[in-house]
Amino acid sequence: MIPKITSGKSFYGLIEYSENKVRKGEAEHLEDINIDTRKGLLKTLESLQEENTRIGKSTFHVSLSFPEDEHPSNETLVKIATDFMNKMGYGEQPYGIYRHHDTDNDHIHIISSRIDWNGKKIEDYMEKIHASEISATIEKKYGLKQVNHEKKKKDNRQTHKINTNNIDKQNVKGYIAKTIENILTEQNPDSIKEFEKMLSVYNVGMATNEYDGTMYFLKNEEGKQITP
Repeated sequence: MIPKITSGKSFYGLIEYSENKVRKGEAEHLEDINIDTRKGLLKTLESLQEENTRIGKSTFHVSLSFPEDEHPSNETLVKIATDFMNKMGYGEQPYGIYRHHDTDNDHIHIISSRIDWNGKKIEDYMEKIHASEISATIEKKYGLKQVNHEKKKKDNRQTHKINTNNIDKQNVKGYIAKTIENILTEQNPDSIKEFEKMLSVYNVGMATNEYDGTMYFLKNEEGKQITP
């Protein structure tokens, strides 16, 4: 089961995409969870969007794709979607579940909001890593084929790595930010431990404590911290 998470601005576009597939016989609307039945899925999600207009991309869109020879029942897919959303921290959120069968791989789409009922943005730190870890757990729970979540990583060292002996503080901040973005979007680490290993490739370290949270810093070739 391969998870893919995206963000956007329009709930209408996401829902209409799946509903159009339903009309064509290429998808099924399996279930809506935690919605205001008087409003329906779209209006419920849009009402949350109005609670916090500072969040530009407030849609939470997940696709869970299964191997070609794996076809879980609709009932199982709803359970899988519910487990996934609960573990991702979206269990209390309103969301819709659609099953698409317009490709060789059965897959479901889950549409929800990144803004909770109190108008606050749901924490999304390392969400792609967590999604991969959760998917592996769900595979085992439901007896699904266990996909190798250890993906082949793209190596961008030639354009991304810098000389740690010739830097200034401004360059360091931008370099670390670019490194993190590159790893999370292009290389898809499957665990925090793997993420740390990938950071080390680019001479970046990370540390976490209860007072400051997670901090990133630059290391020299010997692995010693050279920036605060």
